Amino acid sequence: MKEALIADEVRLPIDCDTDIVAARRNGQELAGYCGFPSTDQVVVSTAISELARNIVRYAARGEITLRLVEDGGRRGVEVLAADAGPGILDVALAMHDGFSTSGSLGLGLPGVRRLMDEFEISSEFGKGTTVTARKWIWVSWEPPELDDWLVRFAQARAGRMTPGASPSVLDGG
Repeated sequence: MKEALIADEVRLPIDCDTDIVAARRNGQELAGYCGFPSTDQVVVSTAISELARNIVRYAARGEITLRLVEDGGRRGVEVLAADAGPGILDVALAMHDGFSTSGSLGLGLPGVRRLMDEFEISSEFGKGTTVTARKWIWVSWEPPELDDWLVRFAQARAGRMTPGASPSVLDGG
């Protein structure tokens, strides 16, 4: 993963379930501040939740660092999850859906990799694990104004109805 300009960061210690909730909330707020639409805010917070839960479950304690990053024509959120726990014996195996050493569904790390745009993991058995994940948004992206969206929706709906026809379920009538 190439380096990006780091604009701001928040470091959050993780060692219990309430820390997971706080990290998730902070990540969603940071993604909102960055300009992500609400759906991507939830994606970022879900990835953070998975990483923080792994810290609590496998390492007991660690840290989540949330950063605003910029790279050329895009900006984003970087999530760095680090611990000094037991590490992962076989990282390649841990990245397969369904693999778990704790009896869970084994979807955490592979899920984070799918949710985020960039994903990197390094782990040394007996020394800990570090995961870096980034979600990007183009700087020029702006959400449509609600009024504009409603006008376009109304025009599209009007175009589907023919004079004298009664509205159907598909037309919202």
